[in-house]
Amino acid sequence: MPVQKILLFVLGFIILFIIIREVNRRQYVRSVQEISVQIDYSDELYFINEQDIFRIIREGYSFEKKKYIKDIDLKEIESIVERNFFIEKAEVYYDFIGNLQISITQKKLIGRILNNGITGNYITKQGSIIPLSDKFTARTVLIQFDKNISFKKNIIETNIGKELFQFLDFIDKNIFWKNQVSEIIFYSTGDIVFFTQVSRQIVEFGRAKSIEDIEDKFKRIKVFYTKILPSKGWNTYKKVNVKFKNQIICE
Repeated sequence: MPVQKILLFVLGFIILFIIIREVNRRQYVRSVQEISVQIDYSDELYFINEQDIFRIIREGYSFEKKKYIKDIDLKEIESIVERNFFIEKAEVYYDFIGNLQISITQKKLIGRILNNGITGNYITKQGSIIPLSDKFTARTVLIQFDKNISFKKNIIETNIGKELFQFLDFIDKNIFWKNQVSEIIFYSTGDIVFFTQVSRQIVEFGRAKSIEDIEDKFKRIKVFYTKILPSKGWNTYKKVNVKFKNQIICE
């Protein structure tokens, strides 16, 4: 490459660097113009709205004496917003015209406990237990606990809780069963019983000790609904039991 072209390239790079640095410097001393909030509603969860975010920030972070963007602690605002039970992640940044942008991701749910404590709770995709909302009720599988079971912060804090989490996680990832399993009864032995949307049968599932075990049992349950019931009649059996290996017990 000729020397002149190299010099022009270097000069162009230096000019570009100076321009970017100057833009950033001017942006850094800009005052905040507006606060804009974007909330991900792709999962049709409406626990949080824009006004809630404004309130959380107003109550937890003071903008007094913070005239310029350089004075604002973006990480602190993220931390304050993420303390909310229903918020999984907050990303706070500013744009080129001085607007503070806040992007919110809500926690995703895999179940609703009907009797854990006084009012019940939700279970998130991480297994954590969060309170119900007074403004929105999520559509998710209902879970009834045996009287000897309770969880404080996360269902994976016990071995049988880990089994329940594996079961719920499997359902959540399988569109067919996510639409079919409507209510679960979970016993202190780790046994699971559930009801489906399409029929009156009680499904005795048993333990959910491993992913392989869960997959095998659901395969047998599918045989019951796709082959046995259509041939025997939908009201012939009141209960199906797949607790035992390689068996489908119909009663």
